[in-house]
Amino acid sequence: MKKDRIEHALNEMDDGYIDESAGSDTAQPARRNRKTRWVLIAGYAAAAAVLVVGLIFFFGRNTGTERTLNEQGNTSAQKPDPSSEQKLTTVPTEEKTEKPTTEAMTEEPTEAETETQAPTEAPVVTPEPEPAKPERQQPAPTHPAKPAQPTQPETPTEEKPEPTTEEPRKSVYGEGITELSKNMSKLNANGKELSSSHSKALATSGLRLLQKTVELGKDGNKNYVISPISIQMALGMTATGADSGSETEKELLSVIMPGAKNTTSMNKEMASFAKRMKEAKGVAWNVANSIWVNNCGDVELRDTYVADAASYYGAELYAAPFNDDTVKEINSWVSKNTKNRIPSIIDELSDEARLVLVNAVSFDGKWQEEYGKSQIHKNRKFTNADGSKSKVTMLSSQEDRAIKLAGGLGFIRPYEGCQYSFVGLLPPEGMTTEEYLTKIVSSNKNFAEAFKNPLRGKVYAELPEFKTEYGTTLDPVLKGLGMSRAYDNGQFKKMVTEDSVPVTIGTAVHKAMINVNRKGTEAAAATAIVVELGSAFPKDEKEYHITLDRPFVYAIVDNSTGVPVFVGVQNTMSE
Repeated sequence: MKKDRIEHALNEMDDGYIDESAGSDTAQPARRNRKTRWVLIAGYAAAAAVLVVGLIFFFGRNTGTERTLNEQGNTSAQKPDPSSEQKLTTVPTEEKTEKPTTEAMTEEPTEAETETQAPTEAPVVTPEPEPAKPERQQPAPTHPAKPAQPTQPETPTEEKPEPTTEEPRKSVYGEGITELSKNMSKLNANGKELSSSHSKALATSGLRLLQKTVELGKDGNKNYVISPISIQMALGMTATGADSGSETEKELLSVIMPGAKNTTSMNKEMASFAKRMKEAKGVAWNVANSIWVNNCGDVELRDTYVADAASYYGAELYAAPFNDDTVKEINSWVSKNTKNRIPSIIDELSDEARLVLVNAVSFDGKWQEEYGKSQIHKNRKFTNADGSKSKVTMLSSQEDRAIKLAGGLGFIRPYEGCQYSFVGLLPPEGMTTEEYLTKIVSSNKNFAEAFKNPLRGKVYAELPEFKTEYGTTLDPVLKGLGMSRAYDNGQFKKMVTEDSVPVTIGTAVHKAMINVNRKGTEAAAATAIVVELGSAFPKDEKEYHITLDRPFVYAIVDNSTGVPVFVGVQNTMSE
């Protein structure tokens, strides 16, 4: 049958064929009929192709949707693990809520729903998800429970750092110790240059402190070193709290700066001197002061006192329970501000202690001219105070200034920057250092005056390398210099408020060290006062030979004022 149809179609095409060799009148209509047939055939073929492609696309997408729904129905019937349950519940949850629970749960269903909405109305698609609805609703109560798991961080780990914010405070200041002076203005007072008379007064005060220390030490073989400026600054902070015009104030001024009119005048000059130390060129000074107040509640400092202590002395202020931790913290503060050269200043605080006023200083100075190898002589002899001999390394140099004081002779050797100098004084032959110091203190010629008016000439000096450490309780020294009332019901109403209990000086402690060698000098000192209840130089071409090969007195001196900042006695040399 099909064969007959094909032959019939071919015959019809042959009938329409006309030989082109025939006349043009018959050939042209035949060509038009043939073209028309081919156009129709091509159109039918194109339409058929479009229809086939459309049917393939439509049924392919439809069968894909059915397969997805069938697979979902099968997996729900098998009750898979929780992860597959989450995928299953996406169909109802997306219909009910706009917010998807997870990204993975929304990807496949949303494409099927948005692009094939018509097939979802077909009876084949809807029956399968509907029987699964009871099973899909089972995870519904558990599904909100899973988002609830992230609420575990609601016991916020971020709230726990509250104790850690206090940890640094404890580690820096100790248990319960608080710095109260962080935002206070310090060293902003208008200082006043030391007058000539007060320069002499400070110098005399320093040598009196050393002389009394050696006298009360009662050991002619011991080595002594103190820093008068450290003691004077600690006492200055104490005097700032003494009642104006009181006996206590007068006693303190007589020890710190004899002849000073009042505490305010003295404070201005001390502030200027401290500033000069800090700004010195060529040498390195560290000058620090602090006030530690017992936070037990029965003592409150006056604002004016705190402001003056900060303004004149740069004092830091700490409130603390006076326990072992505070002792450690005070010692740590001293060690830090003396470059670890004075590791501690106090051992304990009594139950009566209410305030601790602390000063710390350190000095580093290189020689203006360092000793060369030819100037360093080992195994030289030093005669100790008891007559024994020690081997030392002697440093020899030629200087241009000598100092003559109370029958003794010394030399002046400058540090780098020429603002500070080392002075070595050899007592007269046959005189002990203690006797010599007593003679200096009682001499009409002041140390500062002798220093500022030296002898000029060729000075051949020999200095042994040495290192000395010394510590003492200053109470007998200060009382021996006239400070009695300050220890016995001292008048310190300018220090504490009217509601506070009365306070007085309980004890004073001082420690110092010095290391003199071929490169220069290192020195440091600290003082703690515990407050408890209750011109042109004349030329001289003479030669001077000064060899410090027996006990001698020495000092580190401010060149401009002649004030000794460190003084000492070297009676014995250890090999």
